[in-house]
Amino acid sequence: MLLSIIVPFYNSGRKCERLLKTLGDLEDARVELVLINDGSSDETPALLDQFVARSQLQCRVIHQENRGPGGARNAGLASAAGAYVWFVDSDDDINPSVIGSLASLCEEEFDLIDFDYLSRGKKVNTMGLAPGGYKDAGQVQSTLLVNFGRICTKIISRRLILDNDIRYPEHCIYEDNALLFIYPFYVKSLYKSDLVGYIHCEDYESVTRSGFSTRYLDRMYTAVFGLSRAQELAGPQELDLLKRKFLRLYLLSTARKMINRKSGVSWRLVARVMRQYRADAARLEVDFNPTSYFKGSLRRELIFFLLWHASGLLPDQRQFFEDSRAAAWGK
Repeated sequence: MLLSIIVPFYNSGRKCERLLKTLGDLEDARVELVLINDGSSDETPALLDQFVARSQLQCRVIHQENRGPGGARNAGLASAAGAYVWFVDSDDDINPSVIGSLASLCEEEFDLIDFDYLSRGKKVNTMGLAPGGYKDAGQVQSTLLVNFGRICTKIISRRLILDNDIRYPEHCIYEDNALLFIYPFYVKSLYKSDLVGYIHCEDYESVTRSGFSTRYLDRMYTAVFGLSRAQELAGPQELDLLKRKFLRLYLLSTARKMINRKSGVSWRLVARVMRQYRADAARLEVDFNPTSYFKGSLRRELIFFLLWHASGLLPDQRQFFEDSRAAAWGK
């Protein structure tokens, strides 16, 4: 089996028609489909069971309780048999013609194959690399540490994932953020293709594109998840890059959205995020001053500066965020 396409579905009945049509048209027997119904309460389970019955490929559906997209991908990975795996979102689409190029690349045993993706009609190279093969392990690591790009555009060696016990965090969104810290230490070779392999669609609301909800704060958890593991693998120079990534993913990007006038988020909650960042950053030995890195309008920078200093007066917030995440996921 050359490739396992792994797709999580959660209440996707209205928005997975495009992808299921693409997958239903596939005829390459070297490809298998692993579809995970992640505790859906709509018509998704029946839709997937019907799809399996008419699929031309080896195809199976895993029905499980809701564990989030990371938990669904972990379940799919445990069931997959392909030399490579491709994690695809149910509301997006793929270009099946790129699968034909995998066979020759597989013979060269690249750990990772990256394609361009199409977003709003524009072709995007998320890594900024020139097309071709990269087999210098040091160069590959430094490249991925600086700019890993989008995980959804990448087809990855299943053996690399299993041998190094790489798994997604569960019961959260922004699960990909955690792996941005981890993959660079295991990928030794990659191939950058200039073909469009992934098609990013925004026809429907998604958990990451919708308005603010408590689950948005999963960004904090996944950043801690990623850096905690990567610290065991990194040298001093790599660790500096990872800590800057941690600051950006955990706090800077999170706060930027939260202090937007239209977000409807109370400034007290932003201060709470900052207070918890102080605790997690101290534990993980991240000592950058966030006010030196936050960029935005003069208004936003002033708000960020004032809230950052006010956050130092708050008591510990760990229990608050643990309770919030438990309530959001029912766990």
